[in-house]
Amino acid sequence: MWDRHEPERLEQRIRVESDGTITALSGKIEFGQGIRTAFAQIVADELDVPFERVNVVLGDTDQVPFDFGTFGSHSVAQEAPLLRRAAAFARHELIGRATAKLGLPHEKLDTDAGSVVGIEGGKRASYSELVDSDPLTGTIPDRVAL
Repeated sequence: MWDRHEPERLEQRIRVESDGTITALSGKIEFGQGIRTAFAQIVADELDVPFERVNVVLGDTDQVPFDFGTFGSHSVAQEAPLLRRAAAFARHELIGRATAKLGLPHEKLDTDAGSVVGIEGGKRASYSELVDSDPLTGTIPDRVAL
């Protein structure tokens, strides 16, 4: 059982909510070690959103992926790479959605404060617009550009 590895799904790690806030999901538990803050900062940095717009759900077994436990000062070391990769994949998917909406190729788009923007200025689509009625889902690839 413990050696089984299912591919991680984006919707099990990161949700872009309809109001543009981000929900990060982890099976770890906060015991005063500051992981909620650390995880929020990692996700905010990767998705280019203000820290205050990231909500972190910890240990809620109805929502978060399975986790073996919170012990031995391993929470950030174990979870940070997973959350960062999930957030990077979400960012990639948001930019992909913006290509059609903004009429610009992927390489002409970047992110800024919770929106995908044209790097030459002018065009912008908020994350909330890009997930309006179609939440981000999918298998997180093993390799994602960070």
